[in-house]
Amino acid sequence: MFHLIVSVFKIAASMALLLNCGITGLSGSKNFIKIPVKTKTEIFHASLSKGEVQNLYGINLGVANIVKESLVGIQVGGANISQGDTYAAAQIALYNTAEKAGFTIQAGGANNVEGVAGIQLGFYNNEKKGAFTVQAGGLNFTEESNSGIQLGIYNSKTKPGLHLTVGAINNGGGGVTLGAINSKGGSGLNAGVLYNSGGTGINVGAINQGTGVNVGVVNYGSIGLNVGAVNKGRGFNAGVVNWGGGFSLGALNIGREGNFQIGVINICPDGVLPITILVNYCYKD
Repeated sequence: MFHLIVSVFKIAASMALLLNCGITGLSGSKNFIKIPVKTKTEIFHASLSKGEVQNLYGINLGVANIVKESLVGIQVGGANISQGDTYAAAQIALYNTAEKAGFTIQAGGANNVEGVAGIQLGFYNNEKKGAFTVQAGGLNFTEESNSGIQLGIYNSKTKPGLHLTVGAINNGGGGVTLGAINSKGGSGLNAGVLYNSGGTGINVGAINQGTGVNVGVVNYGSIGLNVGAVNKGRGFNAGVVNWGGGFSLGALNIGREGNFQIGVINICPDGVLPITILVNYCYKD
């Protein structure tokens, strides 16, 4: 064991000399040991309270860890903050934040990242301007992001894209969205146990309000192919009760001008033939 510790120390010392990096020992708010003394780049920094480093290429331990300019490595503590370029890093703390990130892994209570790609595991996850991000937690938010995966109780997106979203409540999207309630859905497959709203593509749920193919108990304000017990929309409506325009196939059809109806009872309130059996077409004389 002693030989292993000596070997690790030799490697760290060699890297410090080669890269002109520093090694900081345990400290309070200020460094207790720093080799070399004037270096702005460190490969190991540990503090007992707040610890600030200009550049870190290695390991950062402490209660509050702050990297000012560039970070490549691991931060573990109560709070981890990377204020400059975060090239590749892992942050583990109650609170993690990284700006200008290349690739970042964050695990903690609350996570914030701005950059290209990352993985966030926590109760609260927030990501901005990324190309691809994986979020798993209670509350997940993405802003101006192109693609990713969200698994949580509540998932929100401000920009449509290619996403896989699974949660109780999903707001915004595109791709595949699975949940109890999906609102402001994007293009793709939206499957909601209770409600889908605003989706374009395939919408499957108890209540759907979207454009494309809508399959559910009630399709309200939907445009396209609507299949359900009750349909109120435009396009092709197939159900027990249909109300709208286009083509309606059902037991009871209530239409407006331009609606072709096939059903047991067909009603055109403003048409020449207000009520017919089997077939009707709604038009004004």
